[in-house]
Amino acid sequence: MEKLKSIKQEISSTFCVLPWIHIATRAGGEVTPCCVGEGLGENLNVTNFSKVWNSKALRGLRKKMLQGKSSSVCKRCYEEEKVNIASHRVRSNKYWKDYYSFSEFKNKTDKRGYFSSEPIYLDLRLGNKCNLECSMCGPQESIRWENSLYNIDKHVKTLDLKAWIEMKKNSLKKESLFWYEREDIKKDLSSKIPFLKRVTIAGGEPLLIKEHHWFLEECIKKKQAHHISLHYHTNGTLLDRNLFDKWKYFESVMVFISLDALGDKNYYIRYPCSWSRIEKNLELIDKKSHPNVHPMILCTLQIKNIFYFEEFINYIMNKKFKKVHAYYEDLVHTEVVHHPYFLSCQLLPLKVKDLVTKKFENICNTFPSKSNRFKTIVDFMNQQDKSHQLPVFYDYIQSLDQSRGTDFSKTFPELTRLLNEDKTWLN
Repeated sequence: MEKLKSIKQEISSTFCVLPWIHIATRAGGEVTPCCVGEGLGENLNVTNFSKVWNSKALRGLRKKMLQGKSSSVCKRCYEEEKVNIASHRVRSNKYWKDYYSFSEFKNKTDKRGYFSSEPIYLDLRLGNKCNLECSMCGPQESIRWENSLYNIDKHVKTLDLKAWIEMKKNSLKKESLFWYEREDIKKDLSSKIPFLKRVTIAGGEPLLIKEHHWFLEECIKKKQAHHISLHYHTNGTLLDRNLFDKWKYFESVMVFISLDALGDKNYYIRYPCSWSRIEKNLELIDKKSHPNVHPMILCTLQIKNIFYFEEFINYIMNKKFKKVHAYYEDLVHTEVVHHPYFLSCQLLPLKVKDLVTKKFENICNTFPSKSNRFKTIVDFMNQQDKSHQLPVFYDYIQSLDQSRGTDFSKTFPELTRLLNEDKTWLN
């Protein structure tokens, strides 16, 4: 798809550009319209990208959007937009505004929702091979969780957490996690390379997965890398210069490095990462990567780390990186945890939320030109009082601690004290 002249476009209220340009996958091969969307009922273990592109589900989603109708597939974006968070839908429409015309899409989409152009953007979640077992993940995101899940289950007490554990156990279908290794999938994926503008690569931990390197080499071999922008989600523990040499062939490489707190707190959330190794890798990518590489820290805010976000962002700014966080307007790119539900910052007691709100006001006062995104996070936190679900959170961290030998109260002492002082949620 060629770049279009930017024009004022009258679009439907539920329109999102992604179903016309994009396919996303989950680690187990499930297909979604984007990284935050619900499943479309298609799985790459039994189909391929070409067949999914005009599948019944994706055609139906396109028709709804053209008619201004909402879809349960897109509920996360709708929830965020209610509190004025710039949702993935909003950000995607803004990012791709020069590459599409709503009227053109409408005219080229037939009454069945069929769209003939090839996708120009893929989100590849290549299985669950990972060297960490982050506390907000599960076995479909990390192979390390497959045994840990059963160890944690031994200590669980609440029925709600037991139900969550059982749901995760039921997702343990190992045969579904290696779809990306099939030769027919590789052949189909290779056929899409000439059309691609952007590819997001995640996992698992994508830098551990050999098929990720196959894909890079395939793009380079076909002499198509120059028009492809790569977007990574990595935990920051495995960066090396050999990868930099492959990245130099691509149009640009945005590397989102997932860090949620400092030192021991990040170790607890993204267990069992090495903070010293992450710091060395941040220095490496900041100073030694090619000019087309743009590193960015991605902080996912939840009940455990939102109280400490001010100290985290001050640390990052005091590092005075040359490249890290310099490409985007954000100081640190932020997301909020929706699942597991018991890790949402909406569970915090009201008095703790008040303290967090003041901390975010300090951030906004320090960086006034960067405050909009931070204000919407506070709005999301304060949108609902879910403190009645705190017993599930407590059960989870206690089960984690007993299984891993960690100690939440020692790692997060200030937050622990505040939670212990405020028991209004028990009433």
